[in-house]
Amino acid sequence: MTSVGLSRLAAQHVGSTRVRTVHDLVKWLLAVQAQDPLAARWAVGARVPGVTERDVIAALDEGRILRTHVMRGTWQYVAPEDLRWLLSLVGAKVRASAARRHQQLGLDAKTLSRSEALLAKALTKAGALTREGARDVLEAGGISTKEQRLSHLLIDAELSGLLCSGPHEDGKATWALVEQRVGTERRLPPKEELLARLAMRFFESRGPATLDDFRWWTGLTAGDAKSGLESAKAGLQSKRDGERTLWWREDHEPAVTHAMLPAFDEFLIGYQRRDDVLEPAHVKRINAGGGLLAPLLVFEGKVVGIWRRTLATKSVTVEFEWFAKPTTEQRRAMKREAERYATFLGLELVESPAAEA
Repeated sequence: MTSVGLSRLAAQHVGSTRVRTVHDLVKWLLAVQAQDPLAARWAVGARVPGVTERDVIAALDEGRILRTHVMRGTWQYVAPEDLRWLLSLVGAKVRASAARRHQQLGLDAKTLSRSEALLAKALTKAGALTREGARDVLEAGGISTKEQRLSHLLIDAELSGLLCSGPHEDGKATWALVEQRVGTERRLPPKEELLARLAMRFFESRGPATLDDFRWWTGLTAGDAKSGLESAKAGLQSKRDGERTLWWREDHEPAVTHAMLPAFDEFLIGYQRRDDVLEPAHVKRINAGGGLLAPLLVFEGKVVGIWRRTLATKSVTVEFEWFAKPTTEQRRAMKREAERYATFLGLELVESPAAEA
């Protein structure tokens, strides 16, 4: 096995040609962090050769991928065929974790149920609703959406399996019924089989990784995470590394050793322990607080800096901030990545002077 960082780049198809479509990439990764829409689109673009931002938006609009709340109760891209079985494993636990906040907001079980009924009725007729449209439907039905109530009502309806993303309307996100976007609900396999499937899919797309990484990313209970790995490990490879065991499916030769990855990228957020690819001294430059994870410059499988973008009508300015003085090879590699990013956006690249440590 090559270095952990390079192996993860390969497992996640960064720079690879093995995945050709937006749907196939999202399905391979099982879920892609997506609370930042622009960042999530580039997370796909960085992994699928030739794909553009318009291609990712089209995949969302046409329902080939969905943006909804799944693992850990955060926004993620998922393939439609994976949504229901994933929610069957994690949805109830995430909903339960919001109980205290729901109580503070006056969102009891009766209110949540009424909200779902109102939204389902409106969406059966309208097909899709913007956030403002959903608010108006609920307010008209006598349910207040003040404070943070609207967000929690929509998230809970997603985690229950009622709602997911619909097509954009004038650039605005919408919600649609899962039944309309995914199809009629079918009987799912037993929980034990689904846990094994989840474990196998995680370790083949994120490995080498640990049981703790798997539990963190999925949000499963310790018992369910362990059960999933136990059922899947016959099809996995493993290696003892100090006090931990790393698991993965196959050894893939890295297609690239470097990448310019977005905020909240799976290269970091997919793992509880990140010091395999990020020096502890630089953690605060990646995560300054508030749950934010900065865009990454990765070289030889290690995070070597961060980057920023400034969008204009016809151009994008990219600025690099290195953790140490970059080599000529590093500069050239990231310049190519910035050019690829501009092409993804369909904009002209304006490169700013690099800031160094």
